[in-house]
Amino acid sequence: MMFIMDIVVVNNLYAPNIVGGAEKSVQILSEEFVREGHSVTVLTLACKPTQAVEIVNGVKVYYLRPLSFKLVPTNKRRSIISRFMFQLSAGMFDWYVLHQVSNILNTIHVDVVFINNLAGMSYSIPNLPILNSKPIIHTLRDYHLLCMRQSMFDGKNVCNKQCKLCSLFTRKRKQYSNIITCVIGNSEYILKKHLAEGYFSNSCVKTVVYSGYKDNSIKQRSRERHGSVFGFIGQISIEKGVEHMLESFSQVENPTARLLIAGTGRDKYLRYLRHKYSDPRVEWKGWMMTSDFFENIDYLILPSIWPEPLPRVVYESYVYGIPVIVSNRGGTQEIVVNDLTGWVYDPSNKTQLTENIKKCLSLEDTKYNKMVEECLKFAIQFDPEDIARKYLSIFKQSLSGVITSGKA
Repeated sequence: MMFIMDIVVVNNLYAPNIVGGAEKSVQILSEEFVREGHSVTVLTLACKPTQAVEIVNGVKVYYLRPLSFKLVPTNKRRSIISRFMFQLSAGMFDWYVLHQVSNILNTIHVDVVFINNLAGMSYSIPNLPILNSKPIIHTLRDYHLLCMRQSMFDGKNVCNKQCKLCSLFTRKRKQYSNIITCVIGNSEYILKKHLAEGYFSNSCVKTVVYSGYKDNSIKQRSRERHGSVFGFIGQISIEKGVEHMLESFSQVENPTARLLIAGTGRDKYLRYLRHKYSDPRVEWKGWMMTSDFFENIDYLILPSIWPEPLPRVVYESYVYGIPVIVSNRGGTQEIVVNDLTGWVYDPSNKTQLTENIKKCLSLEDTKYNKMVEECLKFAIQFDPEDIARKYLSIFKQSLSGVITSGKA
């Protein structure tokens, strides 16, 4: 007999309010839970005054009114102060969202609470009386609980440990972490980073489950031009290492090589990059559909200089059979097998990325096609159905008594 659960999912943003990979991953999981026969309710922030309650692909979504619509991440005009206030609001003004959460939870049945990103929401949700003895599962998708910048990166260097200022300002977040039943990292790197700082000390399960991605509409790519088109897709910013990638690409003296850059960023920074690296082989595509991007490249470059937990774009690349070149910062390198699905390089070494690009350009057809096949095989482990079942297994164990609550 099937064990049906009433799952409450908490994430600060949810479709159609999507600005990054976390929202996509949470949506994919929520819809897979529904396909498995479970009841799913999502609690998330509204980004427009008109958003209240909707059914999104079988998932009931409650859009909570934020402290201010000017602070939400979908507001492209947010100032630095607004961004900072959004980060602080989950601790300083959480009563505003917490009251709405409490009212909703009092009207529905809850078996398991599955919490993801909490910026702008409340760290007090697990303490609500109605959730007493309920298992609380938290997935780490960013550094919000550890870092005021959410990046463990000061603009130039990776923060190897939590600084005193972040330790002070995130004290309430650490207290929250220590009443969580199960903590799941979307990479081994991000999980170890939190555990090393004393977070989730009372959690009975501390494990890693990668995110999922699948695209049934993928067309077989043409092999006519393989080995010559490199691509980057994402936010164009300093921490993403785009300038390092452009500098490395400029050292490649091959007229057939091309670089497609898809994504947006601050206008001033974009103008600076396009002026300094005015290479006719570089195409600035702006915003692109994922499918259009991957169908037009042969290799993905992920040149991050900040420690990304594990960006979804690598899963997406594998699903399309695209080998990757990634920096060794953060958790990305965990799912790259050198010379099989791609290459890992050190961004502090000024020549390694250039050398990897040259290696790709000289790759024989048989080697390239072998790598494509290996990427497609590797992508199977990120099938959303399998990923969802791993989560459901943890949920069921936490309800059966095999896992005891982390609450003191």
